[in-house]
Amino acid sequence: MEIPAKLMKFMRAQAKSYVPERLRPPMRHLRNLVSKPVLKYVEIHLADHCNLNCKGCGHFSPVASEKFADLKQLSTDLDRLSHLFSNIGQIRLMGGEPLLFPAVTEALQVPRKFFPRADLRIVTNGILLPKMNREFWRALKDNEVCIDLTKYPISLDVDKIRRLAAENGVRVEITECNKFTAGLKMTGDSDPHAAMRRCRSYWYCPFLQEGRLHVCCLPATVHHFNKQFNTSIPEDGGIDIHDSRMSGSFILSLLERPVSTCSFCTADEYVSFDWKVSRKEIAEWEV
Repeated sequence: MEIPAKLMKFMRAQAKSYVPERLRPPMRHLRNLVSKPVLKYVEIHLADHCNLNCKGCGHFSPVASEKFADLKQLSTDLDRLSHLFSNIGQIRLMGGEPLLFPAVTEALQVPRKFFPRADLRIVTNGILLPKMNREFWRALKDNEVCIDLTKYPISLDVDKIRRLAAENGVRVEITECNKFTAGLKMTGDSDPHAAMRRCRSYWYCPFLQEGRLHVCCLPATVHHFNKQFNTSIPEDGGIDIHDSRMSGSFILSLLERPVSTCSFCTADEYVSFDWKVSRKEIAEWEV
């Protein structure tokens, strides 16, 4: 028998009145954990463009025009996600090069406000790290942000960066990157389901931008590629996280469904090549 809504509301109010005040916050937290799923991972661009511009960059930064995140929009979006998900496992602030963002210090504080238990990271090529001010380093420490440093085959004083991080109480993890991959299939005739399976076998990289959650960064950033090379790869609109009909579980299911852009990704092996600076040629991204 279904309990009438008014009676259910009354019963909940009565139950609440018997719970000691000190136990209500942990009970609310436990209820949220049970009722809302976890989003394992999300990427956020602070800047679309870059100061290094790697050949075949999967985020199309070498051909991207200057574009920065809107912190008010980002705050609104993360607030909404905090109502849909009990936690985000890992949040990576990236680009492009995120240290180009003039308000990067303020940006470090926004995700932590809404997801205090997330593994929060900023992904950088490290070139600008020695030039960052004390406020930036303090924000990293205060908000427990780990630096994900991608070490490319360029001249970079990694030891100096390690010392700076240690002096400021900031964790830094360094990944060597000597190879890139190309995966675009310009004929657009890939089986989107096969392409999605291939992609997910390597990566799980939902991408948040301007109120929309995308299966990856490609549907949200391919407009830079289209503009540069006069192509017409579909620019999928993504999932509207502010749609009142959305739930966290439903969003997770949508993130596993291919979008029209997937037809332009290879369903076969990616092409690997040595890292180089981009010459902004279309062949850099093609299989």
